[in-house]
Amino acid sequence: MSFSSNVKQELCRLPISRRQEAAAELYGILLYCNAFTAELIRITTESRDLADRLPRLMKKVAGFSFDQEPEAEETGKLVFTVDSQEKIHKIFAQFGLSAAKDVTLHVNYGILEEDEERLILHRGKNCFVIMNKYPYNNGHIMVCPYRHVMDLGDLDADTIHEIMDYLQFCTKVLKANFHCPGINIGLNMGEAAGAGIREHLHFHLVPRWNGDSSFLAVMDGVRTMPQYLSDTYAALKPYFKNAPTHR
Repeated sequence: MSFSSNVKQELCRLPISRRQEAAAELYGILLYCNAFTAELIRITTESRDLADRLPRLMKKVAGFSFDQEPEAEETGKLVFTVDSQEKIHKIFAQFGLSAAKDVTLHVNYGILEEDEERLILHRGKNCFVIMNKYPYNNGHIMVCPYRHVMDLGDLDADTIHEIMDYLQFCTKVLKANFHCPGINIGLNMGEAAGAGIREHLHFHLVPRWNGDSSFLAVMDGVRTMPQYLSDTYAALKPYFKNAPTHR
């Protein structure tokens, strides 16, 4: 992966010099990979070239390398992490940013805008919560792992535990916002089981009310939604400020 001088200058919002190019490249990689928050930097790559270059870039930009040696995942991907708050603040400072002030406004600006457009409510360490663009019922949301797998048995224990924590949290959110007396929670694993995206498993949470399936759905396969998706997103998003944190 490489970036032109114009792209680097736009990323850094500073005139480019040789001294700043390494910072611009590292910043570009972080943005491209959606790889950091104010609490954690985590880069996952299959590229051996990038894996070799990342430690040198970090050393040149911040004066230190990652907190641990790259961890090889079962898929063959390499994972680099920095979870020291002191180090993360120092890294942001190289970009002319404050971790405490700018991370949600500037560092993740592209991610946040993209998340709202894609109806992503929250990003965790190993999974994320997203609204269903074609909901079965109002408030239909999903918990999805980042890993692209089609079988539940292919997920590691940490990811499974995090998914369960988010499923539990999401049930509380849906009950608090919609006051629904019931919720369907489930996983369709495989095309034969009705999976809409066969290659990427995901868990559904669907609020339910007594009599919510009207004659329209029975007669014409049509469902009525009492709220625009954008309004539902705006209503649910604030709850996730208190979402579980996994490190």
